[in-house]
Amino acid sequence: MGMRNRTAVPGWLSRDDTATESWVVSPGTPQRGDAWTDITNRRMRVPGGDDEVSRVIRAHEMVHAKVSPIRGVPSDLAAEVEVSTEALVAAEEFRVNMLAAQAGFDMDELRDGSEKRAGELMGKNTAWNDAVRAVCAMAGTKAANDFLRGVASTNKEMADNLRIVHRELKKRWKQALRDHDVDKLSSTEPNRFYDNVPEGFVRFTVPIAKYLDNVTSSDSGDDPYASDPGDSPVPDGDVLKGA
Repeated sequence: MGMRNRTAVPGWLSRDDTATESWVVSPGTPQRGDAWTDITNRRMRVPGGDDEVSRVIRAHEMVHAKVSPIRGVPSDLAAEVEVSTEALVAAEEFRVNMLAAQAGFDMDELRDGSEKRAGELMGKNTAWNDAVRAVCAMAGTKAANDFLRGVASTNKEMADNLRIVHRELKKRWKQALRDHDVDKLSSTEPNRFYDNVPEGFVRFTVPIAKYLDNVTSSDSGDDPYASDPGDSPVPDGDVLKGA
């Protein structure tokens, strides 16, 4: 029997901040970066394989469709919440992966073998900012461990600092679960301070993005360790904007 073709059905999902509508879903591959979700225009690309990697990629993109801002994560939203766009995107990848794991999906399967090589190159080039965001986007999964091993093979000092970042990110997720629970961290109830931004995004993704910006330099220049990666306080999402 041949491999069955599967897909995602984001049109079945319900949210507190928008009506249920139809989506266009196109077939993709399980390679890193090939799948994507455009919530604003209700379009999605996912692999259709019956293998575990394709399955968790579909789960990841469905969680995006379920919880990420309907306006996407554009630069104007980043400016509104006072973080960099790159940090906000990476932080949302982290939240989505952790919520998918809470739903029972094995996010350790979310890797394609390219992660170690990417780490090797970033370590060789001392690409600290990019590496911090890459670790965040893969945090809590075996892909992050593969990436860190790659960095260590070419830049041990940088890898040691990235491991501090990785531990801190995982610690902040565990603390967020204790403080807010999964329902609040995945909430799509509109936040009272920002237009078309869900509450769960403000509670977790924005503070994590602030942490990432705190441990990266303001540009991609020669200051790879902008601050102590384990000692960057981040305000709670409830006090981000005059609460």
